[in-house]
Amino acid sequence: MKAIIVTGASAGIGRAVAERFLADGWQVGLIARRAELLEEMAEGRANAVILPCDVAEADQVDRAFAEFAAKAGRLDVLFNNAGIFTSAAPIDEVPVEDWMRAVSVNLTGMFLCARAAFGQMRRQSPQGGRIALLGIPPGKSPVDWSRIVFKAITIKGVYGREIFETWYKMIAMLENGLDVRGVITHRFKVDDFVQGFDAMRGGSSGKVVLDWT
Repeated sequence: MKAIIVTGASAGIGRAVAERFLADGWQVGLIARRAELLEEMAEGRANAVILPCDVAEADQVDRAFAEFAAKAGRLDVLFNNAGIFTSAAPIDEVPVEDWMRAVSVNLTGMFLCARAAFGQMRRQSPQGGRIALLGIPPGKSPVDWSRIVFKAITIKGVYGREIFETWYKMIAMLENGLDVRGVITHRFKVDDFVQGFDAMRGGSSGKVVLDWT
């Protein structure tokens, strides 16, 4: 059985990804801060491993990954998705503590989980795995190639050139009659962006569009 850890698994994109892999029969490690939400979405499935964890805390991350590796035997994929929003307000009204918490989760948390996953993928036999980072760390990210087998890691950029290819494909589909009305669930004037964020946080929205005209 293949094994994946999903961070931010209790809601949104993380939950959707976790549910898909659970349905496909993978061993799925579910990471989020609130155990009760993870238990609710796991629905008692035997292939779900509930791992309550604050990704901004190194000891909690290391403990969660070690527990999962002990149960699953290996780690094939990390879906590094956990993230939070700061307050929807002008920058001078955003509390500093909110900003620091967002940085600790969105940046430090991503690093800690990638670090733990990479270490597990390097140590296991056969080596290798995949790490999907929904974000980009600042600066350079050096890799000690002498400590891994070269073919055990593949790096793909989600952003950059591929985004233009995606745009072109979408334009072609729209021009050929693709109906996206069911995808767009909310429309707001740009000045009402707070309502847009509230709709997304509520967990029941699809695409939220802000009208700048």
